[in-house]
Amino acid sequence: MSEKRLVEQSLSESIHILHVDDEPDFAELAATFIQRTDDRFDVITATSAEEGIEQLSSNPVDCIVSDYDMPQKNGIEFLKEARQQREHIPFILFTGKGSEEVASKAISAGVSDYLQKETGTEQYKILANRIKNLVEQHRAEQTRVWLDAIITNSNDGIIMMDTDSMIRLVNPAVEELFGYSSEDLIGQSLAHIMPPRYRDNHFQAVARYLNTGKQNLDWNAIELPFLDSSGNEVLTSVSFSEITEYGDRRLFGIIRDISNRVQIEDELRESKEKLERNKTLNEVVLNSVIDLYWILDSEGYVLDWSDESGETTGYTAETAVGMHATEFFPQRNHDLISQKIEELRKTGSMTVEAEFQIRDGECVPYRFDGTVLEDHDVNENCLCGFGQDLSAFRS
Repeated sequence: MSEKRLVEQSLSESIHILHVDDEPDFAELAATFIQRTDDRFDVITATSAEEGIEQLSSNPVDCIVSDYDMPQKNGIEFLKEARQQREHIPFILFTGKGSEEVASKAISAGVSDYLQKETGTEQYKILANRIKNLVEQHRAEQTRVWLDAIITNSNDGIIMMDTDSMIRLVNPAVEELFGYSSEDLIGQSLAHIMPPRYRDNHFQAVARYLNTGKQNLDWNAIELPFLDSSGNEVLTSVSFSEITEYGDRRLFGIIRDISNRVQIEDELRESKEKLERNKTLNEVVLNSVIDLYWILDSEGYVLDWSDESGETTGYTAETAVGMHATEFFPQRNHDLISQKIEELRKTGSMTVEAEFQIRDGECVPYRFDGTVLEDHDVNENCLCGFGQDLSAFRS
């Protein structure tokens, strides 16, 4: 939320007033007239400084209005005690005892405003206006203090510039990110820390926005490099928004260093490309030393088959998928193959030499090595076998 919106929100909230006067009828009358002037006003009353302190302790209070001449403690003594609880609370001395001496004491004690009681109802309008101005000013100051704390302690860089792109504010995170001091940056154009290739586009985009309100691109999370104090580019993500500072238009930027993120993304992309290259290489090597590989489900039925055309075994992928592994071996080897499948399931690996019966009935000596693959799609383990024709070796 922008500073302007925060201030506007605070100014629309109720204003809680504590009116302390030792004349109860006057206090109630004043409260009635004050509340009529503004719907936001909510007035509670007290007839002594002691009661006022109690009300201040137990109620939300935005402004105190107090008489001066009261028994036990006068208005200035009440002011000092109230400020011990609420250091900066607006305090108006509204008194019938007007004198330069009282006014001087009030100012010295830190009273926010001093107003002498008059006759008629006009005085309440004046008092209400003073209350409104003091509370609005106090709330705006509190908002500013709060925003300053956020800006100062933010881990993201925060920068504010005027409509000429001159930097007006930077926070410590900007200094740490780019290696400049605030003195180096304040008064400089934002273009000063931009690579030259971006400067013209920046000025054109700002001018277009200020004149038309239109943005040529989304101002949220723009990837933009800045120059650090050594002249190196630092890749950042920047989000801009407009705020109003004392009536002047300002552009407010939040800057986040994404160099590490981009580096990680680049490394991941390189790793993926390397993996794809290795996968291709592995397939070439695999195809050169292995005559057949298949993938079986946990029960031993074929899920995938490398001899798609049937050139090697006579079984195409279409005919092989769905067959049980034992069906590719002579009857005399069925028990052995079943045992090896069970061994593979239990231990995660196996090796077997047996006659593989190709589709035309010929039996060919093969060596099969098996391993287990975890299939996340079906949430179960698959059995992978690599077969090598041993005919050439035996001959």
